[in-house]
Amino acid sequence: MANAKALPNLQALPTSPFPVKSLSSEAVFDALKMILIGAPLNDILRSVALLIEAQTEGAVCSLPTA
Repeated sequence: MANAKALPNLQALPTSPFPVKSLSSEAVFDALKMILIGAPLNDILRSVALLIEAQTEGAVCSLPTA
């Protein structure tokens, strides 16, 4: 195992200026279920985009149309 003194820059790593929010387990499981059942990719991506918007104040996600 590497000596911590040999890696002094680990303590200097920048942190995110945004507060970290945890995602709703139920919402994450719903997105995973969609993947497992083979839902259309656009539906999966829409679900994930809505999840991100719900967790990030002011965020607006968009998906390209086919």
